[in-house]
Order: sequence, then C-alpha cells, then structure tokens
Amino acid sequence: MDTTVREPKTIAIPETGFMRFKQVQQIFPIGRTTLWDLVGRGLFPAPIRMSSRLVVWRAEEVRAWIAAQGQKAGIVAADKVGQSMPAPAGLNPAA
Repeated sequence: MDTTVREPKTIAIPETGFMRFKQVQQIFPIGRTTLWDLVGRGLFPAPIRMSSRLVVWRAEEVRAWIAAQGQKAGIVAADKVGQSMPAPAGLNPAA
C-alpha cells in the first residue's frame, strides 16, 4: 500500500505571451466545445488565430479573467488570507 503524500500539481500561467488550448485546459479543465461556447457568449477571452490551425489566448487576458472570477465569487488568493479585505458592495459592516 502506497502511503506517499503527493503535493498538488502546480500549474504556472505565463506572465506574458500566448497559451494554446492544452495550457488553458490545464488551468480551466473544461472541454473544447464548452470553451468555445464561453468565448462565443463573451464569457471567456477571445483567442487570436495565428494560422488556419493554430489558435492562442493572451496569457494576460486569461490571468485577468481568472482574477475576475475570484472577485465575483469572493475568493481570496492564498497569499492574501488573513489580510483585511473590503466589505462586498452593498454590505455595511458598521450597521
């Protein structure tokens, strides 16, 4: 019986540059059809067509999209845990 504790796989998103579908799928594990549906509905950044067979996403736009999703859900980054956060809009902590 293997009792080895495995660390979670860390996936790095480039600071700048382009990401292919497989890289996007590593950080956002959905199918190709679902991703294209989100792009078509304007819910995920639009890709850039580099050639007839190559489509890429700007890493900066993917990073911004991920950050926006966390803000919508009230998710706090691991390095911000314990820090004072502003109250969500519409909530008055002094009331």
